[in-house]
Order: sequence, then C-alpha cells, then structure tokens
Amino acid sequence: MVRFEAARQAVRAVASAFRTLRLYPLSHARTVEALEAARAAVEAYTAVYGVMGVTTSAQGLVFDFPARPYDDDVVADLARTLRARAVPALRFLHGISSAELGEFVAALHLPRPQIDRAGGLRAHLSTRGVRNLVLETVGETRAPGAGPIESLVDAVEAGDSDRIAAYLQQVDAEDEALRQLFRTIDRRLVSQSRQQQLRAWKAIGQSLAPPRAPGLRAICAAIVRAVDEPWAATLIAQWPPVAVASLEAYSGEGAEATGRRIGDVLRSVRRPIPAAALPAVTEPSPSEVHGAAEAFASWDARRLREQAVRAWGELLPQAGGADLTAMLAELETAVVSMVQEDDIGGILAAVEVLSAAGSRSDAPSEAARTMLARVLSLSARPLLEHLTADPSDPGHPFVQAMRSAPGETVRVLLEISAEDTRIQIRRRTVDLLAALAAGRPELLTPHVMDSRWYVARNAVTVLERVGGEGTMPALRAAMVHGDGHVRREALRAAAAVGTVDAMEAMAEALYHPDAETRQAAAHWLGVMGRPEAAAVLVAILEGGSLLDQVDLKREVIRALGRIGTPACAQALRRVATAAGPLLRRRAVEELKQEAAAALARMGESAT
Repeated sequence: MVRFEAARQAVRAVASAFRTLRLYPLSHARTVEALEAARAAVEAYTAVYGVMGVTTSAQGLVFDFPARPYDDDVVADLARTLRARAVPALRFLHGISSAELGEFVAALHLPRPQIDRAGGLRAHLSTRGVRNLVLETVGETRAPGAGPIESLVDAVEAGDSDRIAAYLQQVDAEDEALRQLFRTIDRRLVSQSRQQQLRAWKAIGQSLAPPRAPGLRAICAAIVRAVDEPWAATLIAQWPPVAVASLEAYSGEGAEATGRRIGDVLRSVRRPIPAAALPAVTEPSPSEVHGAAEAFASWDARRLREQAVRAWGELLPQAGGADLTAMLAELETAVVSMVQEDDIGGILAAVEVLSAAGSRSDAPSEAARTMLARVLSLSARPLLEHLTADPSDPGHPFVQAMRSAPGETVRVLLEISAEDTRIQIRRRTVDLLAALAAGRPELLTPHVMDSRWYVARNAVTVLERVGGEGTMPALRAAMVHGDGHVRREALRAAAAVGTVDAMEAMAEALYHPDAETRQAAAHWLGVMGRPEAAAVLVAILEGGSLLDQVDLKREVIRALGRIGTPACAQALRRVATAAGPLLRRRAVEELKQEAAAALARMGESAT
C-alpha cells in the first residue's frame, strides 16, 4: 500500500505538470514549480523502489508491481494523451531531472505530424537529451543521421539563403537523393520552435527562387514531383502559381496532371487555387520574379493554419470514435502552439469551430464542448489581451463560447479576473463577464462559494454589475461565505439590488458572528435607505446597554440618520439624551454625539 501511494503521487505529479503546461509556457514559474514537484515525487519513488514502470490501459495507468489500475481526473488526461501518442508503456529512471520531464510533457503537446517527422516520440526525446525516461512506442521508425550534409543543415538553421543555394548547386539532383536530403532537414528542424522552422523553410524557398541556374531548376522540378510529401508542400505553398507553372516543363510529367496534384495539396491547406489551369511558361519575366520575391517576403503560415482549423471544423460533425479523439487532440496541440506564438486568428478560428460543433446534442458535440473548455483555459488570456470587439457583437468569441459551454466560459474568465497581475486585464474580464452573464446570474452561483475568497469576491462583483432581483439567491449564499471580503462585497451588491428580499437578507447579517460583517450590514442598510429597515436597526440599537457592541451601534446610528423616518428620529433622540451614572463613559458619549449629528443632518433637534 505504501509503494502504491508513492507511485500514485509520482504519476499524479507528472500529470499535473502536463496539465500546467497547457496554461503556461515551459519557462513560466508555475510550470517550473510543477516540473520540480514532479521530479521530487518521481525521485522519492525511484530512490526506494528503483525504476518506476507505468503501462497505459483503458482503466487508467497500471504500475509494474501487483496493484490495481490508478485513474483520476488529472491522471486520466495524461493517460488519454499517451494512448493517442501510441505510448503503451514508459519507465522513469532514478536521477531524472525536471528538464527531462519538461521535454517529455512538452513533446506530448506537439502535433502528431511533427513527432512523426522527427522519427517518433522516442527519437525526438533522444535528440532533446532525455536519458532517464524510457518509452515503449508503437509504429516508430528511427530517424537517420544527417551524414555528410551537416554544412547544409547548419546553413538552413542559420537562415543563410546564399549558402543554401551554393550548396544545393553541388548536390545530386536525382529524385531519391533529394528526397532523402530534404527529409533529413525536416527531421532536424522539427525539434526547433515553430518560428525557427518557418524561418528555415523560408530561407530554403528564397534560395530556390528564381531558379535561374540549371541545377536549381532541376531541384525545383524534383520538389514539384515530390509535392505529396509535407516538406515539398511546405515549399511549394510559398511559391506564386506562375513560379510553380514555370517549373512544370522541367518536372518530366504532364503539366495538367502536375497542376492537379499541386492544386490538391494546396487545397488541403486551404490555399486559393486558380480555377483555370496554370499557364505553361518557360521562364518567368522580371515582373514575375519581383512578384515572387514579394510573395516570399510576405509569407505567413498563420493564415494557412487558421484556414486548416476551419476546414477541420467542417469535418468534425462526421467524425466519431478514435478519429474524433485524435482530431480533438491534434487541435488542442495546435492551440498550444497558437498561444505561444500569439496567433490570435488561429485561436479565434478554433473557438469558433468548437462553439459551432458544440451547439448540438450528439456525441461529437459533447466532445467538442469538452474540448472548447480546454481551449478556453489555454487561450483566454491572449484573447483578452488582443480583442477589442464589443461583447454585444454576436461574433465575439466568448459570446460564441457561451452558447455551447456557458459554465466553463464563466469559470475561465473568473479565474483570469482573480489571478492575472495586470489590473487592466482584470477590469476588462469583469466587464466582459457582466455582459455575458446579463440575465443569467445563476451561472455565477457556484462560484460565490469558491474557497478562494478572491474568486468568490469577483463573482459577487460581477453579480453587482449584472443587477436585478435574480441575483439575490447567489448573494444570499455569498453573505455566509467563510471569508469577510466576500460577505462584505455581497452586502454592498444586495444594497444595489434594493428589494425587500435584499433588505431581509442584509437584516439577517446583522446577527452574523463576525463583528465586521455586522457593521457592514448596518452600513449598507442605511445606504439602501428603505424605511422598512428602521425597525430591525432600532432593535439592535436598543437591545442591551449602549456599551454592548459599540462599533456596531455607531454604524446603526449612522444608518438610522440616512433612513430618516420619524421612528428613526425618536430612537436617535433617546440615545442623544440618555443620562445615568454609566453614561458618562467616553464610548457612550461618542455614541451620543453621533446620534446628535445624525439628527442634525435630518434637520431634527436632539431634544
């Protein structure tokens, strides 16, 4: 049992780090803290029991010693991802570092094609220096070494177009050799950041355009013939149609057939394809060369990714089972990259397609709503930072998300309003929540009792902005929250509601065990100013000696002065003119002065 508990804590810590990386970059303090906690938990196990083996199953994670499968809401997320990545088993070795764990959980967030191009998850982690984590994988191939092309790879990684062109003119232009060359480059680049990959492929594209030298023309023609491969499609997608057409004569295939293949590939990434066949030309003109150079300079893969996400959304309603799970996992991984690159267009597209897919009641829609909640957790902060759209706009991403996942949308925004360090973001979030929850205050009810007082307080603040009698059930609950900040905020919000129900709830708070809550209830009853509140305030004032609960009675006196009814004036006069041996004490004299001042503000005499 002790061993099982140690293993359970270790895998849960790793799963928690995996989940944290969805919300924060790898270098963020919270991610670093989560990875260090995971390392400590794994080390605590391996120091006593040796290697920790874990196998994935439909019931969760199974350890390499007799024990039941383990699963919970945190570990289930990691187990699903491992199954989706075809990782049936993994072994954590003694001495594993937090950096190695960071590489592991980061790799699980990468797109599947990127992992495949690297030769599989195991090969990718090996190139990243992970030695104390052993993975068993299904269907992987080992990435071959770069061999004698290191100088070319170095030039590509440096983005040096001239060096790339000089090297390419010396290589064998035979198709298979070129394919192996570019596949090796692709494997080397895949472990780098998205921005570094884009710069490298752009440098290769610029080194090949315009292909004036015969050797480069032959290479470009070979790329056209290899258009079905990802690296070739990446290069061709950068070239203007006229530049592609100028290479068809060198491809050795029919221009019409080649054009159709290129069109199919470009359509897969949603690039606009000319309706007419590409023109057959033998050499680009100077103006065409200039146009190609401008196209390279303005190339942006984000637009292609946004269009691909929208195309993915069109396929989602027809997907099911394993296909649906894989599609959702790929989208989640893509959103992580979009957040890291501030790709707002791509994030908006993801929220839009998931909101639309989640508006129905079938199984794919339920899965889409679940994924929408996770995408919002990942991307809400950058959206709030960059969006200026009015929440009344039906196309606003959070308005769309509210249609499919209202509860999760509210939860994510409340988390941001409570935890973001920038006051302008917190204010913008509260404004947005008030607009989204208008007419639907019940969405905030679960959050007013959150154990984190700052989250509950913000929920109450939003309820105050929403207003209306419908907010009172949630405000009543907040008045008995365990933290005084929340109770006092709820009393202020109830005073703004101003109904009889609000007054009665605030009157009940006059008898709360906490002194500050009682004083706040008296203050806001006075601010509300309803004459019906005078009776309970007078009862508090005249209950027992004036020396009992002096601070509360001071607030009651001020509240009665604000309400200003004849009954209030009579009660205040009794305090102002009270006499007796005990009434010479300083505290009571101060209360008498407060009563006289309240009467003066009412235009009444103290006698």
